[in-house]
Amino acid sequence: MSILTRTAHALAFVATVFTMAPTAANAALIDVGSQTGTFTGHTRGFWFTAPTDFTITGLGLPTDASTENFDVAVLLLNATPPTFSSTTNNFTLLHLSRDIAGSALVTTDIDIQAGDIIGVLGSRGSNSTNSYRSGPYLSSILGFDVTLSRFGMQFDLRSTNPQNVWTESGAISRVLMNIEPTQTNDVPEPAILGLLGLGLLGLAATRRRKV
Repeated sequence: MSILTRTAHALAFVATVFTMAPTAANAALIDVGSQTGTFTGHTRGFWFTAPTDFTITGLGLPTDASTENFDVAVLLLNATPPTFSSTTNNFTLLHLSRDIAGSALVTTDIDIQAGDIIGVLGSRGSNSTNSYRSGPYLSSILGFDVTLSRFGMQFDLRSTNPQNVWTESGAISRVLMNIEPTQTNDVPEPAILGLLGLGLLGLAATRRRKV
């Protein structure tokens, strides 16, 4: 094989290493089941403990119970939410969208880490129409089992920021959440540099043998 051919192969390999990245082949809506009831008056949702790292790339509401504009929020809770009538404000608001028309998802980029306690709230219309699914509901995230538990607040999300949230036994409110594996480099940076160095050493050795 000529030096030029070896050089071309080495450069192609290095370029491939530097551009390798996971695909979105595993992107999917989290399963929230089919509608089993409705509720109007205050915003509800679900909470869960993340079983693995992932990214929330879209949020929305089903149209089974209502087609009015929707509101949706994601919270990072610092502890398991208390059982109603106790409430908590011990959380960080990660996302809030209001008065969104249609059935398309809102595009998001919310990184979640394994062990995070996540609360999701969502409803349609100014009087908070919720699409209920009997719960707790067993779902999955990227192949890991996860339990979605009832979550809510005694306010309408359209006009009130998330506050005084709680949990209890019973139905969850169905919020659509698209997830993908968290994007990371397949090859750590030191390994990439090492591979590059090996390729250059191989080229040098080839040149010496041809002299």
